[in-house]
Amino acid sequence: MTNVETTRINNFVCPGCGEVMKQVVAIDGVVKGWCRTANKEIKVNVKEIKVAEEPVKVEKAHKTEKLDLLTTLKQKREKVLKQVVSAREDGDLKENSGYHAAREELSIIDDKILKETDRIRREKQK
Repeated sequence: MTNVETTRINNFVCPGCGEVMKQVVAIDGVVKGWCRTANKEIKVNVKEIKVAEEPVKVEKAHKTEKLDLLTTLKQKREKVLKQVVSAREDGDLKENSGYHAAREELSIIDDKILKETDRIRREKQK
């Protein structure tokens, strides 16, 4: 049986997105994980780790991040809605793959907006 060395690191700066995390754990000198913001896997040696100088209030940063995500989704929805209207004008809807793809993307974005709005509403109730 081998010993595993774990190290806790405060105010870790994610190399993928620059977000400051309150605390992470390095196992055998390596921090591994998935960055949702950058949408990629993170693997960093302890020697390469950047630590934020000042502690960051995670709650405030998190709330503004969610509002930014919501506004981004709403802007993206407007663009996709224009694509739907443009594809609808092309003619026969049964054989119009651009129209169906745009409608599907619009549905996905609407679902994300609904979930994000609900999540923000639930956080305000706490």
